Amino acid sequence: MLLHRTGHSSIAQHPREIEVGNAQSEIEAAFVSEPFGPYELETLPVFTEQLALIAPQSLPAIQGPGALRGRTMIAFETGCSYRRIFESWFSTASVVPERVMELASYHAIFAYVVAGSGIGIMPRAVLTALRAEGQVQIWNLPTVTGIVRTHLVWRKAQASRPLDALRQMLIAVLPSGEK
Repeated sequence: MLLHRTGHSSIAQHPREIEVGNAQSEIEAAFVSEPFGPYELETLPVFTEQLALIAPQSLPAIQGPGALRGRTMIAFETGCSYRRIFESWFSTASVVPERVMELASYHAIFAYVVAGSGIGIMPRAVLTALRAEGQVQIWNLPTVTGIVRTHLVWRKAQASRPLDALRQMLIAVLPSGEK
């Protein structure tokens, strides 16, 4: 998620979009999940998430990435942290998805998985918000790949009242372990 100088928000595909922006850039900050970097950015860890694999109800029980050989991966565009994690998890079993469908929202990914078009990953919190239980199979990814931290990132030495206010608000509401 990006914070623009004009006050609206949008989605960033990669933290590099913030780093390479010039002084006239509309992008002030973004929420970006690990892994990313090393970029010349300031960061504030904001929250930690558990990623889960989602699969159609019709698929046999999943025991690991090898069981997904020949399946379609439904994911965000190349460069997304979650997609890199998904691809890395597949590679632990030398599995390459048969094909990749790139979609632009969690709702779309979820709908395609429910329809049986493939498999995806998303944070547990999103699955809870979507009331996914009973509509798809849900499997936590292994801790080493499935636990991710999301940061607020911005260019070094960049200051603005909205960005400062956002940072201060986040610091005020973060659990003490996240600050």
